[in-house]
Formats: sequence, C-alpha cells, structure tokens
Amino acid sequence: MLYKQVRSKIMRVQNWLMIVLCFFSYSANATSIHDYLRQKMLTSYDNLNVKIEQCRHKRAKVAKDDIKSAWLSSLSREKKVMVVSILSEMANDQCVAEEKARYSQDLLNYVAETGDKTRLDEWLKIQKTYRPQALESEFQQLDMQQIEKLSAQPPFNAPFNPLQLMSVYQ
Repeated sequence: MLYKQVRSKIMRVQNWLMIVLCFFSYSANATSIHDYLRQKMLTSYDNLNVKIEQCRHKRAKVAKDDIKSAWLSSLSREKKVMVVSILSEMANDQCVAEEKARYSQDLLNYVAETGDKTRLDEWLKIQKTYRPQALESEFQQLDMQQIEKLSAQPPFNAPFNPLQLMSVYQ
C-alpha cells in the first residue's frame, strides 16, 4: 500500500514537472507580436533589396531608334533628363512592385502595432522622386500624363539604364 502511495505521488510530481517544463519551453520559444512583426518587416525588406538588385541587373540599353515619342524628342535637354529619370524610376518600381507592396504592408503593420515610426520616416523619404531644388519649377511643368503613357510602352516599361540613355541624346 505504501508503495502505491509513493508511486502515486511520484507520478503526480512527474506530471506536474512535465507541465512546468512544457510551459517554460513554450515561453522560451514564444515570440511577442512586436518581435514577430519586426522580423516579418525585416524579411520583406531583405526580399525587396534582393529584387531591386535583380532588376538592376536586368537593365537594358536603349537605342535612340527605340524611342518613338515626338513629345519626348521635343523637350529641352534639362526636361529630357528629368523625364528619363522619372521613367527609369517608374520602370524600376514596376519591376519590384510585388515586393515593395509586401514591405509597405509589413512596415505599416509594424508601425501600427509598435508606434515606432523610424523606418516609416526613412521609407517616405526614399519614395519621394528626387529632383534638385533648382529644377523644381521645371519639374512641376512636366506633363505626367505623357510620362505615364511612355512608361507603359517599350523601351520604358522595363528597367533601363538612364545614364546610358541620356548619353544617346548628347
């Protein structure tokens, strides 16, 4: 009888010990929502950077004969530089669109949950189209509808080297 009582207590202690060990091992492996969202955001950022690099390697050379736009040809050299720069940015954005959307969503989820806007502020700065302040008025005069039409047509609908293209116009 004593043997059964001792064995019963040992079994209870073993069961209790297993429950405690399971709880602690689960707690040690558990990830907080902040950590989870941060890791997800960082992973999607890494994926975006990989895709950006892939798109950079896909950049094609553009010959002057490939450009069939009277509107683009009619622009001054300064405006052509701006338009080509915008078209290049649009082509690159199209190439990375899926990864960019994923990162943007993961970033918003992270910021909404944590309130940490550091990466969001950086992302907003990166997303703004670069233009020298001295050329702001010329930039505002550009016909964005024409640029959008061009961006949907070859050779501007795929990544290209804007510096190489501008050398064609010199």
